[in-house]
Amino acid sequence: MSHKIMLSLFVCMIFILLSCTQGESDSNYSKANPNQMDNQNQSEKNLDEDKITAPPDKKEEPVPEVEKETTFEENGIKVTFIELGSKGCVPCDMMQPIMDEIKSEYPDQVKVVFHDVRTKDGYAYAQQYNIRVIPTQVFLDSEGNEFFRHEGFYPKEELLKVFHEQGVQLIGS
Repeated sequence: MSHKIMLSLFVCMIFILLSCTQGESDSNYSKANPNQMDNQNQSEKNLDEDKITAPPDKKEEPVPEVEKETTFEENGIKVTFIELGSKGCVPCDMMQPIMDEIKSEYPDQVKVVFHDVRTKDGYAYAQQYNIRVIPTQVFLDSEGNEFFRHEGFYPKEELLKVFHEQGVQLIGS
């Protein structure tokens, strides 16, 4: 009897694993055969959705220099909200509408920046901010110093709490 249960569980696990990986071969980020990808796609796609890796051509050319994100209190910007993610990453894509809302609701208090770390230029920001997974949200104060970070999807209500702690006047407060 227990063998039947174990066999059923095994079959279910195989089914779940297959359904989770189904469609990966259709993805722009397929790992099946990197030689089949054209050079542009190969140089731009450099991350798994859950961890950061060096781009394939990393050894041949240095990572471009990046400017440090800064904000200035005299402009009224109290927080710089940096989203490090990628287009096509499900939790990253879920963050996009939230970022758009923050941009439109708090344009004079919060600067919103997005870096696609799967591109050659964006990878430099992944290194600069030492991110491990995408999406990662990094929050800078008005002087450009990091005061908070979060990994994974971050609901708008939680973002607003972080902003409020830095003096952002929330709508309806």
